[in-house]
This record gives sequence, C-alpha cells and structure tokens, in this order.
Amino acid sequence: MKPIVIVDGETTQKPNSHSRFNHIRNWRALTYLNHPAAYAIGAAIVTALSAGTTFVAPMLLGPESFGAFALLITFFQLAARSDFGLSQLADRELAVGTNDQYGAKDILEARWLLGGIFFLIVTPIFILLMSGNTGLSPIDIAITIFGGIAAMIAVGPVTIYRASSKLWEFTALALALQLGMTFPRIIGLVYGGTTGCFIILMLWYASFALLFAWPRGARFFNVRPYLKLLRSALPLFIFSTMWLIYLFANRWISSSLSSAWDFGLFAFGANLAYIVIGTMGAIGQAFYPKILTEIGHSPKGEGSKSLTRQTQYLLIGLSLPLALTLPFAPYLINSIFPRFSAAIDTTILLSVSAVPLSIATWLLPITIALSKKPLRETALLMVPAFLSLITFMYFGNELAGIAGQAMANTASGTVATLLLLGLLWLQGAFNGRQLIYLVAATGTVALLLTYEATSLMVRPLETSQYFGGPPVEKAALQPSQDPKSGMRLVFSEEFERLRLVGESGGGVWEPAYPWGARSNTDNRELQYYVDPRAGKEADALKEVNPFHIKTGILSISATRADGSQTAYTRGLPYLSGMLNTSKSFAMTYGYIEMRARLPKGAGLWPALWLLPVSGGWPPEIDVMEEIGNRTDRYYGSVHSNRGGSRYETVIPIDTVDLSRHFNTFGLKWDSHTIDWYFNGLKVATAPTPPDLNQPMYVLINLAIGGNWAGQPDEDTLFPAHFDIDYIKAYSLP
Repeated sequence: MKPIVIVDGETTQKPNSHSRFNHIRNWRALTYLNHPAAYAIGAAIVTALSAGTTFVAPMLLGPESFGAFALLITFFQLAARSDFGLSQLADRELAVGTNDQYGAKDILEARWLLGGIFFLIVTPIFILLMSGNTGLSPIDIAITIFGGIAAMIAVGPVTIYRASSKLWEFTALALALQLGMTFPRIIGLVYGGTTGCFIILMLWYASFALLFAWPRGARFFNVRPYLKLLRSALPLFIFSTMWLIYLFANRWISSSLSSAWDFGLFAFGANLAYIVIGTMGAIGQAFYPKILTEIGHSPKGEGSKSLTRQTQYLLIGLSLPLALTLPFAPYLINSIFPRFSAAIDTTILLSVSAVPLSIATWLLPITIALSKKPLRETALLMVPAFLSLITFMYFGNELAGIAGQAMANTASGTVATLLLLGLLWLQGAFNGRQLIYLVAATGTVALLLTYEATSLMVRPLETSQYFGGPPVEKAALQPSQDPKSGMRLVFSEEFERLRLVGESGGGVWEPAYPWGARSNTDNRELQYYVDPRAGKEADALKEVNPFHIKTGILSISATRADGSQTAYTRGLPYLSGMLNTSKSFAMTYGYIEMRARLPKGAGLWPALWLLPVSGGWPPEIDVMEEIGNRTDRYYGSVHSNRGGSRYETVIPIDTVDLSRHFNTFGLKWDSHTIDWYFNGLKVATAPTPPDLNQPMYVLINLAIGGNWAGQPDEDTLFPAHFDIDYIKAYSLP
C-alpha cells in the first residue's frame, strides 16, 4: 500500500508524497501494522500500559486527591471527544460514501476551527462553573481542557485513515497518540502531581496536532462551509457524546451523593472499570468498518452474523476472565493499593458493570453509522439510560452507600446495553432470533456476575450471612450457663471513679484512639471525641466532659457542638466520648463481659470492641454494636485479614429493647471459636480467624452517624447516653 496524503479535500495514493510516514512505513519490521489485528493487539497493549497511571495515581494521591484527579480525567476525555461528530461524519462520508459532500481537508480544517472556538468561548464558562462546584483549581481545569482540545485536533487524521481503510497509517498514528497516556503521563504525575500530569498530556497532543493535523493551505476565514459541515455532523456528535457523558456520569453523580473520601473510593473502582470499557472501544475501531460493509450488503431481515459472533465472543471473553479473577481482587487491592482497602467492595461490584458497558461501547459506533434519525435514536437510548443511572444510584446510595451506587451501575449499564441491542435490531444489524439470544445472554451474565461479586464482598449487603469462609451459625438459645466458669478474673472496672491515663492515682483508660485520632473519618462519623484531661482541648471545649459517673454507672454522653466549638472539632457537629485500655490492659483469648443500657435514636452507634496491641487494622472483634434506630437488635462482628484479603463476620442478634434496662453482653474467645453471649445465653458463634491469636485491648465509645448508623434525625434526643455498669475480663484456665 502506498502512503497517503491529504490534498484538496481528498485522500489519495501518491508514491513520492511528503507524508510524515513516508520514511518509516516501508520498514520491514513495521509492515505488520497493515493488518487489522495489529491495531487490536497494539491498542490492548498501549491501553494496558496507560492503566499504569491509574495504578500510580492512587498510590501517590490518596482517596480524596484521587477523586479530583478522576474528575479532571473526565473533563479531558470530554474535551478530546468534542469534535461535534466529525469522526462519525468521516465514517459516513469517506467509508460509507453517502453523498461525498466533504473531504478529508474539510474535516481537518473544521477541527481546528472548532478547537479554537471551544477554547476561547466554552472553556472560560466551564472553568467558572466547575471550579465553584467541584473545588478544582481553575488552572488545572484550563490545562486539562486545552490538552483535551489538542487531542481532539490531533486525532483528526486517525479518523480519516480509519474511514479510508488506510490501516498502516491509522494503526501507526493511533498508537503513537495513545502512548501519551502511558509513560509520559506517569512521569508528569510523579514529578508534578495532578498538574504535571495534564501539562504533559497538553504538550504531547499539541505537538501531534501541529505535526500531523495541520491542513496545508488552510483558510479559516470563510466560516460558512464549516458551519454547514458541523451542522451535518452535530446529530452524530450528540449521539456519541451523550454516551461518553453517560460513561462518566457515575462519577459526577457519586461526587454529589458522597463525601470526598467515599467518592475517592468510588472513583478508584470506576476508573479501573473504565480501563476495560475504553480498551474495548479502542479495539473495536479496527473492526467496525468491515461490519458496516457487511450490514450494507446483507439482505433485509438477515442481520449480521459477524456482528452477532463478535458480540458473543466479547461477552465470553469479558465475563469468563472476570469470574475467575474476582476472588483475587481483595488480595490484589490490599497488596497494591493499601490506601484503598476500603474500596474493595465497590471495586468488585463496579468491575461487573464493565461487561455490559464494554459491549455497548463496542457496538455504539455501528449504531451511529447506521443511524438515519440520530436525534430520535439518541433519545430512545440515552433518556432511559440516564434516568435509570440517576435513579438506581440515588436509591442504591440510600440503601448501601457507595456499594449500592456500584450495583446501580451494573443494573443501569445492562439496561442501556439491552436498549442498544434493540436499536441495532431496528436498524437491521440483528434479526429477531439474534436479538433474543444476545439479550438473554447479556442479562444472564450480568446477573450471575453480580451474584458472585456480592458473595465476595468484605462487608456483605446481607449482614446475616458470612462470606469468605465457613458458614456462621446463629446458636440456639441455651439454658442459663456461666461462660466464665473455671476462668480467672484479670480485669475489672466497676466505675467507682474514672481512672484516666496521665492523671494522679494511676490510670486505666485513655479518652481517644491510641494514635490520637478523635473520630473515624473512614466511616464518615460525625462525632469528635473530647479528651477531658487538663490541657488537652481548646478553651471552647474545656467545659465539655462526655464522661459522668453516678452510683457506679458510667455515662458516655453525646451532645451537639455549638458554632464556637466546631472550629476546634474539625467541623464535626457532635461531641462524644471514647475510652480504651491500650496502655493498661490487653488479652489473648478468654471472656469479656459488659453490663450496659444502650441509647435510642437514629444515628447513635454505641460499641464495645477489641483491637490488636500491635496496631493496624484488621483484625477487630466487636463484642457489641448497636444502631440506635433499632434497639431490639445488636451485632457481633469479626474483621480479619487472611492472606492479604479482608473478611468479615457480621451477625445480627435479636433481643429485648436494649434502651429500657441494663443487660449483659459477653464474648468468649479461643483459638478455634468466638461465641457471643446475651444475659448469660450463647446466641451466636463463628470460627476464629488465624490473625486473631494476638493480644487485643478494649474500646468503648458512642459514635454518631457514619456509613452504617446513618444520620441523626429530628427524633434523636441529645444529650444521648450510653450507660455502663461494669466491664470485666477473664483469662482461660
């Protein structure tokens, strides 16, 4: 094949051209680029390399900063696709050849004109809106959008080579452009953070735009023909851009529903899923021109056997490896991204959404090219897709936080894919039998993968079930017994007075986390744990004491913080108390018991629990946790880390109303089993994980809000009180 040049609006063969590729396209080592499989393989490799940034960024940035990075990536991608349908117009004019009104030079000039208009007019408006709503730096937004515009211009020749079936040129330039998303981007991130990353991208794509996309003899002053060209391309642009916005919308929706921390966790999983989706879309570019030709020559009603076969292979090729690798996801995330261990559940669930969305992304260019009424077909596909995504994510968030948002993505993505298959049937790409088969297969695979993903969650959606090990049995109520029989009392706190570490007379309890934290931001809790010891708090908090003892009963009290106090509580709106024995007492195996009366009210979260003296998390044992809007149930839990993967046991234990009277909560722990006791009766049991064979200290606290407890409401009364009569611990014989 002779090299291609762009002259006078046409693509032509010319043996002695001035093509940029003229000196290298005849290298024997690069002749393989003339085969469709070369781009498919090359795109997969380059996209896999570009995933390096997705891996490096969370290692360097942490959840909150990574959330901002993820939003900027979506801005870059949208700007890079802001060609007003010129890519699709190139397919229609140069590949399908509907009316031959426009040539390659026209399309390139229109890209430059569009990029200039977009940067001068649209970008300032976008910066004004987005910097205020997202908190992003205006400079970062400007650099990101300019880099995206440069990428939109630079990719112009790629679309022309693709539409003209110039495979060597298409493959060479497309892969060269994609290389910018690999090592250059990583270097920018390492040395310049988020800003450096997008500066590198801006320079990379701007250089390619000047070298390869500048049309010789361009004249931009006669705007009228370009406006006509853009008007022809606009419906196609709306179609493709709405799909791209749909793929990114989950991050925007999540950022509005979640805290910065939770959104960072969600964005981590969403970006990993998008690697797969983007890879499939890139690879599909090398195949769909041939499919379009086949559909155009197929008898009406026959459908495309090749497209059906491709969709089937794609479904198998995505779902089978995912099903096999999902069980290893917790280990991989804990090992490679320890800062994102809390994102395991969300990442597992979002990975399932990549299957239907990858299929839809693969098929979408064919739908657009076949579309005779793009605006109508855009509405048929995208209105239900957006409505389902917004609705499912809202209710999913209400039910299960970011894990519920992740499941909503799979549900909405499956809906969108089924709608797209139906649209292709209307366009003649599938016949009725092919449609039924693909719809049934896609829906079944999505359901099976979702079932597998939920079974692997670290924190199960159904808290009565144990995932990742032997089944948990909720023990039948047994006759009254003495679980501490034969044991020796090693710790006894009757609360005649509160003995704080560092005070005169010797101390037992420290009134905060051992590492100094005053809240648990991972759980999105709303309380600040006050330290009543002298000199530990600002003047505005000196008079606040969350601990009160009367007639041998300790009350941990939670109150609302006033305006003068929140300045010293890091903005947390509630004041409460925590006590721990990390400096005075720990136990390995034995029995621990607390007699207490629990508070009632939405958003209240009292607990008695154990953490390892060695530090770190997990493991953890929860003797008792209660969610204040249901005081006839408490939970016993075990959190462990086995082989680098997190596992949890969360057991609901139904009881009497725990807010009316004092009751005893006990836990017996040895090397084989952990048993929970309520008023002397064994009510639940679970196997002891291997990492729970070490000394553990005691914590008691009254948390407010958080992922699990929810928000306090108007019926929650403050001050709220967690009343404790005693805490005792016994060692094994």
